[in-house]
Amino acid sequence: MGHQNERGMVEARPPRSEDRLLLDESVHRTANEITAAIAALRLVKAARGPDARLRMVDEALLRLEGFAGTHRLLAHLPVTSVNAGADLEQLCRKIVEGRRLGGRKTVTLSIPDLWLDGATARRLLLIAAELVANALHHSLAVGGSRLEVALTVEGTDAVMTVADDGPGIAPSAATGGTGQGTGIVDDLVHLSEGTIERRTGVAGTTVTVTLPLDMTALARVRGRG
Repeated sequence: MGHQNERGMVEARPPRSEDRLLLDESVHRTANEITAAIAALRLVKAARGPDARLRMVDEALLRLEGFAGTHRLLAHLPVTSVNAGADLEQLCRKIVEGRRLGGRKTVTLSIPDLWLDGATARRLLLIAAELVANALHHSLAVGGSRLEVALTVEGTDAVMTVADDGPGIAPSAATGGTGQGTGIVDDLVHLSEGTIERRTGVAGTTVTVTLPLDMTALARVRGRG
């Protein structure tokens, strides 16, 4: 990923530090939620009849409450180990809260209790926040009916899968790095020395993120247990 200079040449963008990534992710997520809340309140203003207005106010409040819960969860900075499974499930539920999915929309969470080292768990949750929010917005909100989030540990790696049955990612966006959220996800994966695989088509999109665990940190925690 990079940007064009004055001569039209692509220059490599320097990698972001973890502190910078945390700031960028927080700003990006906050801006998105504020924009959505403003749009919801504009609909309230334009709605006719007290019943419609009250319903829209309730939806806007649920959206903001879900965002507040998500923000509190992601602001937590674990330093040793954390039940990433429990936190990921709570995160997904908070993101879904307040979003008017409508119809026969299903969100399936296959997330057992899994204790991961704190650094990996934090990055995993930040990545999940972007992927789940994107899937809700670009899949379930535009014709998709199913979203599945799964987390497992395979050997010394944490593996998270986010899959939907929406219309798929446009070819121009399939390579990643086309939006701020995608760039943050890719940078977090790179920072963790992990991998990300995106498979997309008319049957939906599946994103698989693999992050190596800090086995030394986990061993220290287990040794004190």
